[in-house]
Amino acid sequence: MVGHKARFMSLTYGHLGEIFSEQFMMESAITCFENALVYCKIEPTSPIGISKILYRIGKQYDMMNEIGNANSYYSQALENLTSTDNMVYRDIIASKALCDYKAGGAAKASLDELRHILSSVDTEQELLNRYFTIGVIFFHDGNYDSALYYFETVFANKENVNLQTVAACYLCNVYDSIKEFGKADVCARFLVDHKKWEGENKALVSKLENMFKTYMDQKQHKEAEEMRKKSIRKTIVIIVPIAIVVTLSIIVLAKQRSRNLLKKQQEEADRLLGKTEKEHEKELRRLQAEAEQQLADAAELYAAFLEEPVCVKINGLVRDLHITTRKPYSHYHISLDEDTIAQLSEVVTVHYGELKPALQCLYPSIGHEDMLLCYLYLLGLNNKQIAVLRQRDYSTVRKQAKELMGKLRIDKTVREYVLGVAGIATC
Repeated sequence: MVGHKARFMSLTYGHLGEIFSEQFMMESAITCFENALVYCKIEPTSPIGISKILYRIGKQYDMMNEIGNANSYYSQALENLTSTDNMVYRDIIASKALCDYKAGGAAKASLDELRHILSSVDTEQELLNRYFTIGVIFFHDGNYDSALYYFETVFANKENVNLQTVAACYLCNVYDSIKEFGKADVCARFLVDHKKWEGENKALVSKLENMFKTYMDQKQHKEAEEMRKKSIRKTIVIIVPIAIVVTLSIIVLAKQRSRNLLKKQQEEADRLLGKTEKEHEKELRRLQAEAEQQLADAAELYAAFLEEPVCVKINGLVRDLHITTRKPYSHYHISLDEDTIAQLSEVVTVHYGELKPALQCLYPSIGHEDMLLCYLYLLGLNNKQIAVLRQRDYSTVRKQAKELMGKLRIDKTVREYVLGVAGIATC
């Protein structure tokens, strides 16, 4: 399988891998990403497509705490990159720096790598991601003062609630360690509120619920332990030796009863846990079947869209061109006429009628040129190919895409967003 079919299979496996990864099914995700890598090597989905897939495989091993395998894939991803002036490169460097530290490397070396790429960040969101990674290293290195600076900066920014939430998890532990219990309570309460607001994210909700419960149990345990110590000191001072003997007898009896009660509670918990695991497994299988069906439907719809005559025509104009930025785009003598543009708009409306309303919802005054750029991205074209078809400089198309990304207020490229609306994975 070669050409367009290989590219389609790579995108399909990549999307399926993302679905498994979001469900924390890392082994299944790795299998899908490995298949995506095979097809991407036959027909690259983008200049950095191979590196992005290698990076995603490394992330799965990282989540499984298989540091050696994760590091190996991060290194391969870097080796396949032809340019370092992009966010993918900086993401790989950041993940590898943290991975090196987990493997026993010096904190200073990893922090130096992260500080080096800070000067190249493009967006506030990327800066917060880098800050969070630096904070994690400081936290695990025991440098709580420095960790606080970075985690508090991330927590103060309300644009990314997910990142704000994980920062709150770390802050809760740090504040508790340095006995700033008031601030710890604020973070813990934020985690509970966020858990309710993000109820659809079952994995995150479960994690936050467990973390908060653990935190409250530890807090109550410390308070109970302190009260017990005060009570013992008071008893030693006031109560006579015979009262001490009576107290000890009561304590022994209470512990015995507590052990019996704990045993019964443990048996009931084990029973409920077994029942819950079976229900969760059943629900997970149902979600997996739905995801696979959605993926198949999206793939079938996209294939039908690409087979439309106008889509075949436009793709045929640029598919075999070797486009470089050294030649003026008028050199290729290719452009789209208004009839072809109108036909493309009609075909997009037939197959993806929800795309235009989705874009208008994010940017109500979106113009004809920006809408056309989105339609060409939906065809799978890159900026160079679009520049040739529109007879414009590559830098002009790239600037238009970047400005549109800001107008839409999305945290991914316009191309990734458009293909995401269509249910097609990008790599």
